[in-house]
Amino acid sequence: MSPDAGPPVCGDGITTANEDCDDGNPTDDGNGCSATCLRNSVCGNQRVEWYFEACDGSPGCTANCASATLALTPVSDRGGGDFDGNGTYDALNNETSTGEAIAWTGPSGMEERRIAWEFDSVFLSPKLVVQSAQLSLFPNNISGGPQTLELHAYRANGAVELADMTVSGLIASPIVSSGTAPLAFDARTFLQDQAAIRPPFVGFMLRLRTRPASFFNLGITMSNNTNTAIRPRLDVLVCVDPEGNGC
Repeated sequence: MSPDAGPPVCGDGITTANEDCDDGNPTDDGNGCSATCLRNSVCGNQRVEWYFEACDGSPGCTANCASATLALTPVSDRGGGDFDGNGTYDALNNETSTGEAIAWTGPSGMEERRIAWEFDSVFLSPKLVVQSAQLSLFPNNISGGPQTLELHAYRANGAVELADMTVSGLIASPIVSSGTAPLAFDARTFLQDQAAIRPPFVGFMLRLRTRPASFFNLGITMSNNTNTAIRPRLDVLVCVDPEGNGC
């Protein structure tokens, strides 16, 4: 500390020797860091005090609330048209009555359909380290192709609405031609980037890259599929790192 610097102040965002934490404000806002910069989180109170906890009482939560293995299913999913290619037909339809939605391109490349899934992401926090995250999708009824699939990620509202489809990042572009093996996407970097923002939901949109004069049909099982083993899911491993020392 320089001679002109004043004494450490709780709420300045710098954790000093006489503080357990410093979240940048001199108030107790329920994150586990008190108004006097002392730890007041209690593991087991069923409330995630995110400065020191990754979870509290939820399935997959460790006994000390420091890490969690989460198996998330969509809060909402939809199939729909073109959003936003733009060959028009920007409408979202719930095409899941049979437990799957269809992504396809016609010969003109203009009737491109896309599928979106949204997941609860309230577990994200500025002190969280996303150690791994995998989105698993299960294809069905593949014909034509092969084609390139693109998966985009975005901050969402939990209802799959067209207005939310501003793309935040491209996760991966695998090639699919046949078979029913799951499509696995590494979503770790995207979720880690969102941790400081703490959006309540995150979304993923699957689209086909258009090829002129070609046809490709891909059914993806949805969250209402009768076979729970092939419903879309997001598997996440997280831990809390209060002071950036590793977890």
